[in-house]
Amino acid sequence: MNEKLKKPNILLYSLTLPFFWFSLGFFMDYFFTGKRLGSLGFIIIIFAAITLICWHLSRNFGRHFMRSEKVKLIIYLTILAVICEFLGIWYNLSLESTPKMGASTLSLILAFTAATDALLISLGVHFIGKRMCNYFLSKDEQANT
Repeated sequence: MNEKLKKPNILLYSLTLPFFWFSLGFFMDYFFTGKRLGSLGFIIIIFAAITLICWHLSRNFGRHFMRSEKVKLIIYLTILAVICEFLGIWYNLSLESTPKMGASTLSLILAFTAATDALLISLGVHFIGKRMCNYFLSKDEQANT
């Protein structure tokens, strides 16, 4: 079967996001206790995950993502990011030093977080993914010539 016609397992690719999420979290907790990266950390995680995914796709399949694969990747990455965000929010709310908040405030925070995650991931997959695939594919072409 032609390498370019094989389909990558997008669900397995998307699991790189929680891997980078927890790796960066453990790194920050171990070396910089009490420090938080916030939005910058999320952008670093998205960039690292998409770069690794594009590298693997370009190397093993020699092509860009198809439109359906991009949509699946965005959906899977968003679901996993929202789960990770919700776990972080739940942990912070469980601390005794965190003030209690109402259900409407919590719902608003969760909805805003999910929308922001979806927006950043979709922009990342579209723009960063395209650039990374172009970079790795051109690098492979140069190596083959």
